[in-house]
Amino acid sequence: MRPAPREMVLNAARNLAEAGIDYSIDIITNNPLETEEDCGKTLDLLLELPQPVKIGSDTLSYLSYFPNYELTRVYEEQKESHPLDEQRYAFYNRLFLLSQYRPPDFIRKLASSRYLRKHPEQLQYFFPGQAPYAVQLLQRTIPQALRDRAKQKLGPVLIGG
Repeated sequence: MRPAPREMVLNAARNLAEAGIDYSIDIITNNPLETEEDCGKTLDLLLELPQPVKIGSDTLSYLSYFPNYELTRVYEEQKESHPLDEQRYAFYNRLFLLSQYRPPDFIRKLASSRYLRKHPEQLQYFFPGQAPYAVQLLQRTIPQALRDRAKQKLGPVLIGG
């Protein structure tokens, strides 16, 4: 584990953003020692980072286990009683990734959804360019002028403006 003090991470991110330097954050997930509260704290931190921040497949990593490491031993001892299952990790991992695309209040609403906790695969529809087929069909049936007005009003909400 590589714990870093919250304020240190936020200050570093603010300094980089103020200097106009693009940055990414590395997250190690699926740690057998973390709790749901830990995942919530990670999400809160991500939602406080100045945008844009890159969180992608190369910066969201599953914890790896290596022979003869203390963490591997602890994992082997606790894996049956681990408080988080794959479904819950899928939920948080998707929220972690979404935090770079959507406004914090929107992500918090998604995080509070009992339905999405049970069906984290549904979060895929909130990624850019991943509108559900039904929404795409509806868009084709709504007059362009009405779509343009909706985009003007909802655009800032959906993109964090």
